[in-house]
Amino acid sequence: MRVLLFEPRSEGHHVPWAGMIARSLLDSGATVVLAHGEDPTQLERLESGHPGLLERLQLHPTRRQGRFDGGSALAALAEADRTHRPDRVLVANLDEFAAGMLRRAALGIRPPMNLHGRLRGIYIRPRPLDPEERGFQNGWKRLGYRRLAASGFFEKLGLLDEDLVLPERNLSHGVKLIWMPDFWTPMPTVDRRSARRSLGVPEDRCALLFFGVPHHRKGLDLAARAMHSQDPGRAFLLVAGNQRDEPDLRRELLRLAEDGRAVIHDRYFNETEMAEAFEASDRVLLPYRSHYGSSGVLSHAASRGRPVIASDHHLLGRRVRREGLGVVHRDGDAASLATAIRSSVEATSEQCEAWREGLSRWASRTTPKKFSEAIQRLVE
Repeated sequence: MRVLLFEPRSEGHHVPWAGMIARSLLDSGATVVLAHGEDPTQLERLESGHPGLLERLQLHPTRRQGRFDGGSALAALAEADRTHRPDRVLVANLDEFAAGMLRRAALGIRPPMNLHGRLRGIYIRPRPLDPEERGFQNGWKRLGYRRLAASGFFEKLGLLDEDLVLPERNLSHGVKLIWMPDFWTPMPTVDRRSARRSLGVPEDRCALLFFGVPHHRKGLDLAARAMHSQDPGRAFLLVAGNQRDEPDLRRELLRLAEDGRAVIHDRYFNETEMAEAFEASDRVLLPYRSHYGSSGVLSHAASRGRPVIASDHHLLGRRVRREGLGVVHRDGDAASLATAIRSSVEATSEQCEAWREGLSRWASRTTPKKFSEAIQRLVE
């Protein structure tokens, strides 16, 4: 089986996901053509994360001098399909062109015919399939999706929302929907005491980890405000990851650090340092503002047995409550987050044990192996 894997992006989760997908396909015996982007770091990071991967792939560049072949991502995909004539066409991130494609379909403008009945893809933020998502734009794209689905354009779609794929929801309109676990990756084994010492986390404090780049929507400013009302002898904020240049937030974090309430590591964390950050923590903060969709940090927290403190919004809030992964707070509310932090820090041993059980169950559902199995179902 020959699979065309389309992933032109190099930032965030795109490279780890492309690497895992490609490796899963290769390990199943498939020949994989990777339609990649123009940024050379994409291939460098793929090789770094999966040594020897590139020599097993056929490579097809989709962009030149800042432009997609044919002028758009969808046109570049169609061109790659015509060039390589694969048995399967798999888009690692359908969001790359889904919005425009669905809006045009609603107006009766069809996608390239050579992709008809063959397109498979992972839809990261499938708002047009989600009845909770209202508004004109979502309604417009929903109409386009239904028209394409009714015509048989899609072969299969992978979704990260386990609720949307349930047959009883009747949301697919004839398209096979498959749940894609938002997988965690194994981390190096590190010593907890050494990790806390290395990162400057006091031994006698409950460390709350905020991991990653703090875009405004990630809610680090909410966490900083919430920390001011915490018992200074209990909760301690551990910020790990490159910080954006937001002067007000930076001043807030520096005040917390000066007061002995936080430590801020403003830099990129490699694999070992990431393991140290999770090992040094006791809780993981996910105070994301109006976050739509899944969270890879949640899966990593589960794999390390760290209860989370998360926004109650949409899928993230539902998962934490339903699976028993920690506590939630009102979306975008720093005072509610402060209350949730106190509740988590002061939890009983029975409650902590219940969280550990829930986290273990969720980690077992989101292993790399489970993700690979889902990829096999997507292409079979």
